[in-house]
Amino acid sequence: MTGSNRTYDVGGVELPRPFKARRLGHFALWQPDLDACQRLYIDLLGFRQTDRIVREGRHTATFATHNTDHHSLAAIHPSTAEGVRKSHYEKGVFVNQISFQVGTLEEVFNAHAYFSERQVYISRLGRDFPGSNWALYVLDPDGHRVEFYYGMEQIGWTRNSKPTAAYIQEVRNGFTLPFRPNLRGVSHF
Repeated sequence: MTGSNRTYDVGGVELPRPFKARRLGHFALWQPDLDACQRLYIDLLGFRQTDRIVREGRHTATFATHNTDHHSLAAIHPSTAEGVRKSHYEKGVFVNQISFQVGTLEEVFNAHAYFSERQVYISRLGRDFPGSNWALYVLDPDGHRVEFYYGMEQIGWTRNSKPTAAYIQEVRNGFTLPFRPNLRGVSHF
């Protein structure tokens, strides 16, 4: 089938798109005063800080959680915005991203082709750190970044994120699906 009548098998269910948003996962705000944001969300509301990003001696992001996911909230300094994202911030888009969890890595991968075919602006595809989630980012008509992600680092007993040295930086600009052998050769998961 073509156009709007096409359906996709998503985990054994026929859907009009090759992914399904399973839950609202987390969100991020552009925040020029990260110290004030930290006082509110961490000190007053009781979120746990999981990562504090400092680049070139400047505090650029805080990741916090209220559960076991690496983050349920991120506050990002607007100085990190580039290109179209910077212009949207300058026009008053203060939500950095709204993130929805999907059920499989294949859904993230297939969503890329789906949005590309529909000429939706794709901000990024790959694996994000901190948090280790595999994700696709698109922009809505107002410039809000919408993330569809699979997987999220879980914060356990130590309540610490994994060390920066454990990040695999080269997967930030896309990925291929892993393969597994079957009786007739090799196929995608």
